[in-house]
Amino acid sequence: SVVTFAMTKGDGEAGDGGYKIGFETEETLGEDELASLCELINRTYAVAEEGLFKEELLLTQRTNRADLASRVARGQLVTTRFGGERGEIIGCITCEILKADATTGEFGMLVTRPDHRHKGVGRRMIAYCEDFCRKEKGAKTMQLVLLHPKTWKQKSKEILKVWYPKLGYSKGEELDFLELYPQHAEGLITETLFTVYSKAL
Repeated sequence: SVVTFAMTKGDGEAGDGGYKIGFETEETLGEDELASLCELINRTYAVAEEGLFKEELLLTQRTNRADLASRVARGQLVTTRFGGERGEIIGCITCEILKADATTGEFGMLVTRPDHRHKGVGRRMIAYCEDFCRKEKGAKTMQLVLLHPKTWKQKSKEILKVWYPKLGYSKGEELDFLELYPQHAEGLITETLFTVYSKAL
């Protein structure tokens, strides 16, 4: 399903209509779009994870074309398009049901193009994933995992620690990143944790 919405004064500038949120398929997502989306995600995470990984890894750390194509094939990539029936992609989020728990959905890789931020796009993409997991998959819980430094505060992560609870997510267990992903040990430059946030659907 596709959700369409137009901005109101409460979301951003009036008249910024024409947003469409929906799952991408191999038929709907072009190669050039895949490449541009990959670049947007990695640029966004280069800022969001600054100080966590070695600088030379930041622009390639989060994803690549093969990873995104795999997510599309598995029906896990949701995008927001702006402007017309086949508008340009200005944001994305991944959405899936956990293999270990069929009652829990999870979203991740949430990004919005800088010129469309602070207009409610990210919030609406999260809501879209919540609705899909609840209505289509029967999920009872939605979760996300936030990567952040253990001993100091990183600006982007601190903003998210405040924002997610405003959307109804509660902080849960903290997990050591390297215990889960030891293959990233060489690229890390600080002690890092995964914190699980969850919400009843």
